[in-house]
Amino acid sequence: MPDYELKERGQAAELENKAQEKFAAGEDANDKGDKFVLATVILANALFFGGINQLPHSMLVRRILPGFAAAFCVLGVGYIALLNPAP
Repeated sequence: MPDYELKERGQAAELENKAQEKFAAGEDANDKGDKFVLATVILANALFFGGINQLPHSMLVRRILPGFAAAFCVLGVGYIALLNPAP
């Protein structure tokens, strides 16, 4: 019967909309978290190359490794700066 409508159906639709909004917010937070994990991995590479430079290597390697460390550090900090634009 078209004249008969359950009030629970309206409540269910309203709750469904709220659930969709919460789910979208959760997905956004998850994506943002994944991006920060990537930034952490990039910065961990900078620490790795900076730390491994303390081991005995040839002079060429001792000049290249700090360059890698600096490059990863700049890349990581730049990536974080792009994630959090200033207001």
